[in-house]
Amino acid sequence: MTEAELIEAAMGLGESAANAVTLYLTIVSAYLLVAYFVGASLDRLQTIIISVLFVVFALSFVAAIQTNLGNMVSIGNELEEIRPDWIRFASTPLNSVLLVVDTCGVLVSLLFMWNIRHPKTE
Repeated sequence: MTEAELIEAAMGLGESAANAVTLYLTIVSAYLLVAYFVGASLDRLQTIIISVLFVVFALSFVAAIQTNLGNMVSIGNELEEIRPDWIRFASTPLNSVLLVVDTCGVLVSLLFMWNIRHPKTE
């Protein structure tokens, strides 16, 4: 591939990763809103269904983010071999941090739903 093709592919992957982040944040926000406004009044089956759907979709977007950013790193490595003076635009440590943050977001959202459904009485 030429430099231009590599850059175009990397930018496409970056856009896909950004879209996945947007969808991840939308799913998390929607789940938190459902938990806050109607979480206490949902029955057990409804809560399980909503929570399973949330986990599946949120983690699929996390996987999409990781895949796209991982591919960007690979393309960045190829570009670095061609042009070592260029600035890198993605890195593996960044991917690891995003994976931890996104996964913690899913877990904290589930914990929020749990706390809404099982309030502490004083």
